[in-house]
Amino acid sequence: MSENGKVLFTRRISGGKNRNYFFDVRVSEKNGSQYLVLSESRMADGNWANSRILIFPDRLEEWKQTFEEALQNLVPSG
Repeated sequence: MSENGKVLFTRRISGGKNRNYFFDVRVSEKNGSQYLVLSESRMADGNWANSRILIFPDRLEEWKQTFEEALQNLVPSG
C-alpha cells in the first residue's frame, strides 16, 4: 500500500539528535480505509534513512495487546 494517503493525525517523538519517531493515522485515497503508520527516521552515513510499519484496523487489537504485554515486561532503568 502506498503511503500517499491523507494524514488525519501525526505526532513526532524525538529519539535524540539523530533519530525521530512518528505516529501517523492516514486514510487511503483508493478506498477510504484508515491505517496507522509507525515510522522511524535516523541519520545513517550522512543521509536520513526511514523504516515504516503499517498497521491496519483489523490487526489493531492484536498490536495493542502485544504492545501492552511488552510494556508490562519492560524493566525500568534507573
